[in-house]
Amino acid sequence: MCSMAKTMLVFSVVVVLVTVNAVPECYYAWSERMPGKTCATASDCGDATADCLYSINDGKHICCKPKAGAVLPKCPNNRQILSVGKNTGVVCTSSDQCPDSYECVESTTNFDKLAGQGNKICCH
Repeated sequence: MCSMAKTMLVFSVVVVLVTVNAVPECYYAWSERMPGKTCATASDCGDATADCLYSINDGKHICCKPKAGAVLPKCPNNRQILSVGKNTGVVCTSSDQCPDSYECVESTTNFDKLAGQGNKICCH
């Protein structure tokens, strides 16, 4: 294998490792993993506020719940947030990222975010 090909292979492996490890286990800044908990459904977590989410890092389903004191996103005017679980509102930057009948709007709360993430969510 030539030197250039080896360099590209090493670079590709490093980029993949950095990308995978950059994904928070529970996807959102307001959520944290429940230690030692795996699940098939949210009821397996034993906490009414928990969601059962697939961990890209671990390759299995894990229990996640809101951190103590976390600020969650909220839709304006009592609109319904698009959620894929109990506490997993869909964060967006434009309405084309939301399904039909939902639009990307500013949350009424300044919810906990990952670095560089905006304050918009999909609402109905």
